[in-house]
Amino acid sequence: MHWALPALEACLPPELFAKIPTIQVDSVEGAKGQDRFRFLDLETGTDRYNVPMENYYCLNRRKFRGLLSIDIDVNWARNTPASTSTTTEPTLIARSGPKAVL
Repeated sequence: MHWALPALEACLPPELFAKIPTIQVDSVEGAKGQDRFRFLDLETGTDRYNVPMENYYCLNRRKFRGLLSIDIDVNWARNTPASTSTTTEPTLIARSGPKAVL
């Protein structure tokens, strides 16, 4: 998630962005705040590269979807085969069975 943090911070309300550390897969490991990407030499098993990484988060996908959908009415079972947009608003055309529903 480290690569998306600046974009998430820019588009999420501050109170939601502040909750991101709480939805990690392993809260103990995630609480470190800093980790390393280790690339191993497969012949020797030693580190070939060891790159420090700040704000490394491994998030629970279900909890992340839940966080992003707070205060949004999400219709998970809908299919959106078409979309249109104008300069003022996008429109998704949802299909439920054989009939199109707006």
